[in-house]
Amino acid sequence: PFWYARVQGIYHANVSYHGPGAKDANPRRLDFLWVRWYKLKNPNSSRPYSLQALSFPSVERPSAFGFVDPRDVLRAAHIVPAFHHKKGAGGWTSRSSLAMDGTDWNRYYVGRCVVHT
Repeated sequence: PFWYARVQGIYHANVSYHGPGAKDANPRRLDFLWVRWYKLKNPNSSRPYSLQALSFPSVERPSAFGFVDPRDVLRAAHIVPAFHHKKGAGGWTSRSSLAMDGTDWNRYYVGRCVVHT
């Protein structure tokens, strides 16, 4: 039900729009987040109480990063490293200091609250 991402940076820009439907040419502040997307490892898990597993796609994939409006962010996700899966997929080394991929774990879990009634 959610998309998960790690926030790489928080930015704003003063933007002017001059295209169709523009009301004026005054610059307006645009806030945005630069994120690195997680991908689901078990999207169709049949176990109802299993934790969702995540990993990062390769930084070389065009879809690995994106921009998000801060108003669309749920700020209470708890992403926990799966320590038994170790760090660094396949022994690769960091490719990007901006992506902070040199310290990535191979897998993460989404912590969630399950209430039994």
